[in-house]
Amino acid sequence: MSTAPSCGSAQAPKEKPQSKLGHRSTIRLRSLVSGPLLVAFSCLAWSLIPYVVSDNRPAKWHGPAVTYDESFNVQQGVYLIEAARIYGLGLTTWEGVSDVFLGEGYLPDHPPLGRLWLGLHHQLSEIIFARANPQIVSLPLGRLGAVTAFALTVWLWGHFCARWHGPVTGTLVALSIALTPRLVGHASLAALETVTNLAYSVALLSIAHFWVKPISNAAFAPSLRAQLTTGIALGLLMLTKIQFVLLIPAVVAWSVVRFRQQALIPLLVWGLAGFTTFFIGWPWLWLNPAGHLKAYFLKASDRVSLNTFYLGEVWADKAVPWHYPLAMVLVTVPLGLLFMAAIGAWTFWQTESLDTASTTTLSKLIRFLASRPGLMLCSFLAAVGLFMVPGIAVYDGERLFLPAFLPLAYFIGNGLAVISASRKAYPLGPICAVLVLVSAGWGVATTFRVGPVYYNLAGQQLAGRWLESSYWGEGTSPLLLQKAISVQPKGQNISIAPVLHQFQLVDLAQQYRPWLGDQSPLVPYTQAANASPIIVVNMRLADLPRELWNPPPGYDLIAETVVQGRPLARCYRNRSSSPQPEK
Repeated sequence: MSTAPSCGSAQAPKEKPQSKLGHRSTIRLRSLVSGPLLVAFSCLAWSLIPYVVSDNRPAKWHGPAVTYDESFNVQQGVYLIEAARIYGLGLTTWEGVSDVFLGEGYLPDHPPLGRLWLGLHHQLSEIIFARANPQIVSLPLGRLGAVTAFALTVWLWGHFCARWHGPVTGTLVALSIALTPRLVGHASLAALETVTNLAYSVALLSIAHFWVKPISNAAFAPSLRAQLTTGIALGLLMLTKIQFVLLIPAVVAWSVVRFRQQALIPLLVWGLAGFTTFFIGWPWLWLNPAGHLKAYFLKASDRVSLNTFYLGEVWADKAVPWHYPLAMVLVTVPLGLLFMAAIGAWTFWQTESLDTASTTTLSKLIRFLASRPGLMLCSFLAAVGLFMVPGIAVYDGERLFLPAFLPLAYFIGNGLAVISASRKAYPLGPICAVLVLVSAGWGVATTFRVGPVYYNLAGQQLAGRWLESSYWGEGTSPLLLQKAISVQPKGQNISIAPVLHQFQLVDLAQQYRPWLGDQSPLVPYTQAANASPIIVVNMRLADLPRELWNPPPGYDLIAETVVQGRPLARCYRNRSSSPQPEK
């Protein structure tokens, strides 16, 4: 007997499932557009205000000053983009790969994907924005790559968290990332950190989404398709920066807890797919696989020692006390957001650790660690914990373990959602949530143009005495240099301190040519007795001679860049010098 409807009245039941499907699609679309996407677009618009500018006029330079290694990344990105444009498909040939990746202009210190991202934005933006000298890379244009990477990172976390926990939580997670000052600070630099955060987010969120079954949170092993897809995402992270090592122990530990003996094959497929993507995506490895792999990983772990300022002392990077990473998290995340993270983690513990078969603490802990929030906790602990191991190099504040701030924002967003919704438990919850977000936003606004130099209320009391005052030269702005030039005696140089690599002053002179002119007066600082009449210092205490923490004998402080009450850069003038007329 046929079951097909024979009259109009019998067709109504057939239309009902379609209406439910449409309703679900509408809800999903709303969660996608109304919350996380709006936050991401707001981040993009806010960031574009100072950075989408021409760099050929003094009034048009905005954002942080030139930091020490930005130019390397943009130059390498432009080099790779131009190589792809010139060689085309020839870049896949042995001759093309040899010419490009063994050429004098190529630096294999980092994989190519992050630099390609920055270079692509530089070259595309160059079509729109005029530049004073097209032969020199423009940091503002390269920084656009970090801006878009940050906006995409905000959207990805908000979108997936909205699918897992609802649109309110998703939107608040996106806001938590957008209002974490140090994440925003790094997003204003043409460095690899923000692009790495984007790749890290893709790799981690794909595991959290495709390896967790929605049915009763059951621990079924992921499908082969999920293993390969997430493996490719891992490979993209490997192609960005060495920070992929922060994700691997977290995923391995979580998988073993969740899948037990079934974890072996998925992890092997995941890792193999990741390494294959990494190898195929970096043609430099093709030329000498064993030798270049060894060189890359050994160089990443055995590099030139960098200094770190902590607890009022200067430490070699491998001798920094073990608690430095944890302390940096506690003093660089707004205190309100840290409190929300604690509430969010506790709420997840209560909901995810429920187990009807057993009520022991150990069984609850295992159930929690096997959940999606457990994966986020593992990723946070692995990123911070790795740099707490004695002998592991750590420097530049939170720079190396910056991905840890992303899963932390996952818990922050949940904490904000909990206190906003539970009016019985938290009668003033919505007001507290707004105050927390406003205070974090104030931190972003006050440090927006000086890069990652934010400290919370606890850190502000220690910065400049017990903690690093500056980052990597972000305070040495055109405004400060204009002041130095205006009082510079005719024919005299300007001493810069500290100088950390041989290309630093060249890069500074190129980016600041509209202010310095073709003949740059910048020279490295040696000692006060032989210094120029004008000394410009970046207050990076880890490398700045103590004699320059304050004006040396015979010098006066005439200008400085101050943020949160502490100096980021200063300009000293010799009292005996005769300044040229004000320009």
